[in-house]
Amino acid sequence: MSTEDYWLIEPAEDLGEEYLAYGEEFRAAGEPYVHGELAKVGGDFTRLLAGWQDEAAGRNLPPDWVPCTRYWLVRGRRIIGTSRLRHWLTPALEDAGGHIGYDVRPSERDKGHATRLLAMTLEEARELGLHRVLLTCDADNLASRRVIEKNGGRLASQGTSRRDGKPLLRFWIDLVKTT
Repeated sequence: MSTEDYWLIEPAEDLGEEYLAYGEEFRAAGEPYVHGELAKVGGDFTRLLAGWQDEAAGRNLPPDWVPCTRYWLVRGRRIIGTSRLRHWLTPALEDAGGHIGYDVRPSERDKGHATRLLAMTLEEARELGLHRVLLTCDADNLASRRVIEKNGGRLASQGTSRRDGKPLLRFWIDLVKTT
């Protein structure tokens, strides 16, 4: 599996049907978050995409939200995973959420895609001008912890999320390249 076979792109209208299939795979696995996003816009992918574009540009954001750019890791026309890069942190994101969130479709897990997706999203964070990023994961999510550590994450703290009361881990990744 070479890196040339994969691209990190911003969501695109022509992959709307593929995104629906991506979401259906999550729903079938009992992880309905993708369909939750679509439900908020009545299942209208074009409207969802426009909302994401506004979110990336910082337009029409709900209170306490920050600009966030979404990316899709694709191979051919198949969406392998998605990531969300928040442009800065609020106190709530410092607690849980951090700068970057990511997920990989259930049928593509345990193949190194999450590590690749995070690495490529970290490059986008560098391009955005960030010098370091915070990532959080549930304390019992060992797979996510390994992905973060493989990408240079250093455990900064452990705690309990104020949002949902779950134990979580906070990691910092330095983005400044040393020569």
